[in-house]
Amino acid sequence: MISGVVFDMDGVMFDTESLAMDAWEAAGEACGFPLTRSLMVPTVGLNENDTAHYLTMSLGTDFDYGAARSIAMDSITSSIREYGVPIKPGLLPLLDHLHDLGLRLAVASSSPQDHVRFLLDCAHVAPYFHAIISADLVERGKPAPDIYRAAVGALDLAPEQCVALEDSPQGIRSAYDAGLLPVMIPDLVPVDPAVAPLLYAQCTTLSDVITLVNWGPLTQVA
Repeated sequence: MISGVVFDMDGVMFDTESLAMDAWEAAGEACGFPLTRSLMVPTVGLNENDTAHYLTMSLGTDFDYGAARSIAMDSITSSIREYGVPIKPGLLPLLDHLHDLGLRLAVASSSPQDHVRFLLDCAHVAPYFHAIISADLVERGKPAPDIYRAAVGALDLAPEQCVALEDSPQGIRSAYDAGLLPVMIPDLVPVDPAVAPLLYAQCTTLSDVITLVNWGPLTQVA
């Protein structure tokens, strides 16, 4: 029986991955490095340290990750302050439905705690969550299982009682290795054949998760 749902944030709850791609590309232009979408897409789901390592290996040691990240984050923050958080379709009805069912909810995000809190507060959804776990609260980021283990621990639930909603292969591996039921809702990254066997289900939108939670694995949504 499903008793909890753990949400990845960027790309699952909020349509912020595309916003981030544009911000990183602009940051690259400002810093003189080609931070193209094709280069940045593999960073989806990674924490800051792993993203910095990947970009430094790709672009060389002259690349100043800290400077580029600062420019990108300022751009993202300014956009959200001006236009609001781009909420994924189906999020608010799903949160209301899960709340009505009495399920325990958590966020498990690869972003830092201050950024996670900022987005949740701007979207006015923070009160729905019993726990908010970010990458800077665990030793290893996704695809290691640390963040999902911390999330289910904070919910006081067994991993097998919890669905994990993810949009990246790194997140799916993290949730699976932590013992949760991984559900992929693809955003920028399509379902990787290597992680497909790890999925409890695949959904098209967050609205499909309502059916999944109501009826369980017999009604997996393809």
